[in-house]
Amino acid sequence: MMNDPTKKKIQASEEELEKQYADYRAQFEHWKETNKGSVGTEAYNQYVSQFEQWEKEVTARKAQTRKVMDIEAEAAAAYAQSQEAYVSHHLKAMEQAEMHQRAAAAAAAAAVAAQQQQHMMQSMMMRQTAEPAAPISERDLFLRTMMEGSGGYHGDQPLPQLWGNSRAPYDGRDPLYAKWGERAAPTHIKPEATNKPVNPVACWALLDALREKKMVLAPHSSNCPPPPFHGGPPPPL
Repeated sequence: MMNDPTKKKIQASEEELEKQYADYRAQFEHWKETNKGSVGTEAYNQYVSQFEQWEKEVTARKAQTRKVMDIEAEAAAAYAQSQEAYVSHHLKAMEQAEMHQRAAAAAAAAAVAAQQQQHMMQSMMMRQTAEPAAPISERDLFLRTMMEGSGGYHGDQPLPQLWGNSRAPYDGRDPLYAKWGERAAPTHIKPEATNKPVNPVACWALLDALREKKMVLAPHSSNCPPPPFHGGPPPPL
């Protein structure tokens, strides 16, 4: 492709040729006007023929120069287009490479995050296995009871006392407790389990004790006669 100095030199030569052509054409027209009385002479015809031949050569040179410049312009446009296509392809390749790098980095980060999460879950499971279970609080127990219903609780711990419960406690301060003990406890008091041995008492001993305390009515006589027999004598054997 033609470089800039050569291109400028060709343009300068073309401009100089155009200027010379314009000057010579003006001089030729002036000569024809001055020598119009010599039209048809051999000298006149020879000069006119020489000028026309020179004019044809100048026109051919101008056409050749213009053709060369057009070819050079087309070559320059094609080169610029190829350069633009190369740059576009190069940029596209760089963008694709950068996208691949980002995707690879994102995949690596996701894998690291998944591995860290798995390690954290394993650590939590091992910690829960190693540490004893914490006792359930009254608040959690109350919430679980309210969500599952009264029939859904099967724990070993007693139900928590609800807020606003105004039932009086049943203990030594209650006069019924001093007299009857746990036997007179109200329904909301659960008696404590006891391991005291129970000694069975015979019925006749219990009745005698009740008679001594005058808690049962005694019969009129301890020797009641048998009922009268109104039948005949027994049949013979």
